[in-house]
Amino acid sequence: MPGHGPLIETPQWTEVLAAHARYYEFVATTAESAPARGLTPLEAAREADPGAFAALPDSERLVLNLRRAV
Repeated sequence: MPGHGPLIETPQWTEVLAAHARYYEFVATTAESAPARGLTPLEAAREADPGAFAALPDSERLVLNLRRAV
């Protein structure tokens, strides 16, 4: 389907789900620490080191994920 990436074969599911879990943990950790540091979601997104997630498409969505998580 356009916009949704390639289909995932059954053997890849474990790694794909693990990668999602790592990203969600990154978002949750970043969101949890932001208010204590007096940061808005936008400021937290700008300060965040995406590390392994830097190459993800639509990286600007981090601020939206942080806004939802706070």
